[in-house]
Amino acid sequence: MIGLLLTLGSEARADRMVRVAVAADDDYRARTGWQERAEAALVEAGTAFGDFGITFKIVEFLDWESESADHDVAALQNEMSAEVVSSRAELIVGFAGATGGRGNRHFIRLGHSDTPGRHLLVSERAGRDLSLVLRHELGHAFGLPHVSHTVSVMNEGVESGRTRFDTLSAAILRNNARLEFLSGDPLAGCSLGSLWGLYDQVASNGDEVADLIAVIGDSYRRRGDPESSRRAYAEAEQISPGLRSARLGLAMLALADERPSEAISLLESLRKEGADDVPGLETSLGLAYAQLGLTASAVRAYETAIRQNPDDFAALNNLGLLHLDDGRHHDAEMLFQQALAVRPRFALAWNNYGALLYKTGRQDEAIKAFQTSLDLEPDQSGADNLRQLVDRR
Repeated sequence: MIGLLLTLGSEARADRMVRVAVAADDDYRARTGWQERAEAALVEAGTAFGDFGITFKIVEFLDWESESADHDVAALQNEMSAEVVSSRAELIVGFAGATGGRGNRHFIRLGHSDTPGRHLLVSERAGRDLSLVLRHELGHAFGLPHVSHTVSVMNEGVESGRTRFDTLSAAILRNNARLEFLSGDPLAGCSLGSLWGLYDQVASNGDEVADLIAVIGDSYRRRGDPESSRRAYAEAEQISPGLRSARLGLAMLALADERPSEAISLLESLRKEGADDVPGLETSLGLAYAQLGLTASAVRAYETAIRQNPDDFAALNNLGLLHLDDGRHHDAEMLFQQALAVRPRFALAWNNYGALLYKTGRQDEAIKAFQTSLDLEPDQSGADNLRQLVDRR
């Protein structure tokens, strides 16, 4: 997106105080003055949020013992989300002393927790500006997506000088400033009827707004309004022909409507462009090929997705399901276990894992897996699986 950056010179409104618990692993706590260092980074990162009436207040410091042998930041984040809780804070910000990690990633995705609020983790790597990385991750806490604006703090490459929000991110942040940290929809605070009003707001600033319209399309799609979603994606493509996010959104609509051939056409066009940075591309291709019954192509797509991102829990689960159907029980079990290690509260993976355990004669373990799936998401298929298994005992 090519657009204006928000000017941060206006007076801030103090109408959202975010209570923060700072958590640190044992590696980070080994550093002299770690509490002051973490607090200084949070204060500096928080200055970018002042124009939106958002301030951050540390209410407690917490610690946990990290056990990630390879200092992988994704493993550390999952570990912290599972182990660290706070009754006083809305947001738990973790600091890890990890200096390495797979893929040389400079920041970490947000993860959901069992308590109200969100967890995020940052790792202080050599040569990185910790406050910039933290500012980027705090943006994600408020639902901000990655943008292509070269000097925005929400650009995926957290580099020096990317200290402010582009207009798209600012519009979403302005909308979400007073929302809880529980929604997966960046535009959750907008009613369906007012989403186009947000588009008008950004357009009036003189920006190219194709990226925003695609985000609006995503929001409509998540809320079950495919026609409005399709309209948004079409308009985004009209403004910016070939916009990747719009094509990906149209492919997801096609998958939901069980039109896999249409989805494959769109997704393969992205693949041919070398769009390895499009989140979920290979996983979506795997699902489309599986819908068509082209198992070999689906397996190749899922394997590619896992090579690109070993923590792609959807690809791990889906590939495990294909192996389960093919009788490759050992491979399926490893994949389900990997998916659950990444996302322990993944109900569908627990259900699939239960089916594998049943097929391999481990009925007691299968009952526990099915029950876990139901506890997380009481869907009918999981209930049927558990009922049939108990009735046969």
